[in-house]
Amino acid sequence: MVEHHISKDSPQRVQAERAIDAISKDQGKIPERDRETLISALGASYSSLDAKYRRVRVFANVLWAATFLSLISAAALAIWGAFDERTLSLCFENRDVPIKKDSTAENVIVCPTGEHLPKKDMHFSDAYANRLDVLSVELAGLTGAALTTVSSLRKIHDDHSAPYTLPLAAATLKLPLGAISAFAGVLFIGGGFLPGLSALDSPIQIIAWAIVFGASQQFVTHIIDRQAQVTLSDVQRPPDPPPSRPPVR
Repeated sequence: MVEHHISKDSPQRVQAERAIDAISKDQGKIPERDRETLISALGASYSSLDAKYRRVRVFANVLWAATFLSLISAAALAIWGAFDERTLSLCFENRDVPIKKDSTAENVIVCPTGEHLPKKDMHFSDAYANRLDVLSVELAGLTGAALTTVSSLRKIHDDHSAPYTLPLAAATLKLPLGAISAFAGVLFIGGGFLPGLSALDSPIQIIAWAIVFGASQQFVTHIIDRQAQVTLSDVQRPPDPPPSRPPVR
């Protein structure tokens, strides 16, 4: 315990090591002064371990809170898109696209849930938006994020090495962030913020890009994964206590 949780330069560790050396030379006899030194060092090591567990618990609570807020944000976007689909339109206008083989090229409105031919009384692409467009993109982004959680799930163990389900909290956060990333990515394409991607040709392309954007949240959440592993590496399993000896009669 002292070696795992007290630094080498700590006076308590130095005194404990000296006491152990003296006890070893004295064939296991423990003077009262050395006994107090060892008890004090053991208490300090447990206090250090408690502080490390406290940091793990706080970090896990922060991740669960961030997951809850991200989930609310993703749900709010889906509800907003259902009631005000034109404001959050994810449709694209493709010009001069042949609808059928050997047919003349026409403009086509492409949305996540389908393609539409322009109508005379509907001049803008947002007029063709569907109430399920935002939800469809977010579900695709959630699928992409789920693919990136495999590596995180491998680190979840039902033992002492993963207290407070910290790896599970880090993996769960990826899912709502993937949904939000997919929505933002497709929205950026529609706004012309991504060079070379001005319009998508089919609903399949929109869904495919949503999956890619959902998986891209890994560029941010891998920092959280790394910090979680660093936090857990400070917490090591305490050594098993020595077997008790039967009383001498």
